[in-house]
Amino acid sequence: MVATSVERKIEIRGMFITDWTIKTLTLIFQSHKMCFFDQQVFACGDYKWGQFRQHCAKEYRTGETCGMKLVMQAQHVRTLCRICEKIEVKLSRLRKEEDKIRRWEKEGANHRKASIEKAEDEIDELNRAIDKLEKERQDRNRRL
Repeated sequence: MVATSVERKIEIRGMFITDWTIKTLTLIFQSHKMCFFDQQVFACGDYKWGQFRQHCAKEYRTGETCGMKLVMQAQHVRTLCRICEKIEVKLSRLRKEEDKIRRWEKEGANHRKASIEKAEDEIDELNRAIDKLEKERQDRNRRL
């Protein structure tokens, strides 16, 4: 009698995973447990690591982790991250300055040239600050 094994294949995102692959991955993760943390996912798509939840087998010291962070539980938050909140505040101030300039130009007041110049300088400063925050956000996402 010849024993034949029927192997299941599961398709996940276009890749076929066999029973053997699942067993192998299970053994790998059981033998090399990682440290688990909660994760906060913001409305803007950014995230930050939350509380530590579970130690792995690599690290035995209290208060220390192995450095590998895996998500135990993702908590979706409806607020923006700190950087995006700052960007929103600066964009609001930028729109306010632009509205002032439009209103002053519509009034046709020549005596407001200094105010318009000051508002334009403020707009330039806000644009630089927004660009800096956007770059910081991209660097942070790239780093994580």
